[in-house]
Amino acid sequence: MFNIGEILIYRNDLCEVMDIKHRGKEMGDYYVIIPLNDKSLKMEIPTSNNNNNIRKLMTKEEIEKHIRSKEILDGKTITAFLLWKEFTIK
Repeated sequence: MFNIGEILIYRNDLCEVMDIKHRGKEMGDYYVIIPLNDKSLKMEIPTSNNNNNIRKLMTKEEIEKHIRSKEILDGKTITAFLLWKEFTIK
């Protein structure tokens, strides 16, 4: 589970968790997230992440490990790296 203020990847976007709302027993909890590249867009997504659209960011060390080991990276990992690089290396 993510906390308010944390950055996550939702689909292919870097997003910040702005709030966590409870929608009752049947609907459960929802993250209120805002993409870092479009602060005018607010989304509410289930914290259950049943469709695996929410991912944590890789650390710099995890990225370097993948690069050093020359592992074949899937599209999601490459996207995560490029997004991380875009927003952290300036």
